Amino acid sequence: MSDPEFASWFTKLREDIDVMANMPKVEAERLVVLHSKLIDLIDFLDPHCVRVPPMYRTRIEQP
Repeated sequence: MSDPEFASWFTKLREDIDVMANMPKVEAERLVVLHSKLIDLIDFLDPHCVRVPPMYRTRIEQP
């Protein structure tokens, strides 16, 4: 990203992704469950896929 101010918006996200990539399996499983619950919430709030298209509602398979 060539704009330092814009790139700074993603600093915390990049750090969090690095942390998640190196976390134990148990914590990763919790993220999969959280992801599934968030998809459930999106399905409830936007049942006709007006705001969030179906292609962005793909669930991660639980281990």
